Amino acid sequence: MEWIWKPLKAAVARNTHSGVFYKGKLYIFGGCGPQSAPGSLCEVDPETGNVRQVEGSIPDRYSHSATVLGDSIYIFGGKDFFKRLNELWEYSFVKRSWSEIRVGSPPSARTSHSVVAHNDCLYVFGGLFTAAGQPDRFYNDLYEFSPALRRWTLLRSTGLQPPPLAYHSAVVLKHRMLVFGGISGVAKSNALWSYSFESREWSLVNVTGPCPEPRFCHTAVVSENAMYVFGGNSEVGSMNDLWSFDGNQEQWRCLRTVGSPPDPSAPEDTMLVHGGIHGKGCLGDLYALRMGP
Repeated sequence: MEWIWKPLKAAVARNTHSGVFYKGKLYIFGGCGPQSAPGSLCEVDPETGNVRQVEGSIPDRYSHSATVLGDSIYIFGGKDFFKRLNELWEYSFVKRSWSEIRVGSPPSARTSHSVVAHNDCLYVFGGLFTAAGQPDRFYNDLYEFSPALRRWTLLRSTGLQPPPLAYHSAVVLKHRMLVFGGISGVAKSNALWSYSFESREWSLVNVTGPCPEPRFCHTAVVSENAMYVFGGNSEVGSMNDLWSFDGNQEQWRCLRTVGSPPDPSAPEDTMLVHGGIHGKGCLGDLYALRMGP
């Protein structure tokens, strides 16, 4: 595996933003940073380095979640520099426009949660609510949103439930959602939780052998039958290590890479890492990790 630095033709330094991949382009939304335009959507071509601001915008926010479902980007929650949000927005690549979806009973306002897409539905898990003079509230609820039915559903699950979590990662690996790491109260986690979409059951994945240090504000992606986890923050500070979790063997492996890895920060066989923050400040660089042989 090889890290490759991808020079960009315009600065997009930011953190607590979101990034999704659609038809060969990286779409960066929101966040904080010296060159950020938090309410706008930026299109980045990883091959050419071209950066283009997509027409239209929505109210500023950061620490939200985003995912692609069909031909749309869905963005939920976050903070607009004044209050926490529980808005759901859709950007349609077909219509080239934004629209807010106001239906039913969505999850409560929160930040630092996760959202994934599976079988034409969105799944929002966990997160955090903070407000001056109030204790922090961490969540472990799981909501399903059906764009076709325009309906939110609070899912009732069986099995051993994960603790309330924020700053974790979530990915879909085959027919289950994997939730890794994060913070629960003041405790940092390296637990791996599995949610079966078919049985609606949670379970703690019991892994033997080495595993990543407890961490939060990391990133995770899926390629074939493995989850890849990069970076984040731990008790010792920022990290730039890379781990894979094999979905068949259910084992972790710390990966050796060549090339220059990105500074620590929180095509089909390529993982893209953009931005983040560490001791040097806000980052705006883009790295690609080729996962092929």
